[in-house]
Amino acid sequence: MPNMTSREEYLATLGDPACAGCHANIDPLGFSLEHFDAAGMYRDVDDGLPVDSSGSYITPQGINLNFSSIADLAPALASCEVARCWSMRLFDNARQRAGVTPVELGETPDLNRVVNRMSGANFSLRTLIRAIVESPAFLRP
Repeated sequence: MPNMTSREEYLATLGDPACAGCHANIDPLGFSLEHFDAAGMYRDVDDGLPVDSSGSYITPQGINLNFSSIADLAPALASCEVARCWSMRLFDNARQRAGVTPVELGETPDLNRVVNRMSGANFSLRTLIRAIVESPAFLRP
């Protein structure tokens, strides 16, 4: 849309109730990346207007994360609480896709082992994926 930043276009979708439910949850985190265009190139201006990459997000645990850009948000997300949540969701998804019967992981040794490996590797996604597929909980039927 002319004279609108991509952020303004996304905000316009909140007027449609069919879109608002999901966009209200995912857009705030996505706004932290507004300085990057669709090709991943850094920018300070979008359609002639200054980029606004600030936002606020309330986690399911009620923690309010305020940020001016991804540089502020990323360290807040690199926490044990977020690592545990991310690990559990990815672990569950991987198990389901592998045809392993889903179980409640909760505070299991398998999940703790996976989270500890990822945290010990500076929250590396590669380490997380490897830890999941090497876990006994992933391999057992």
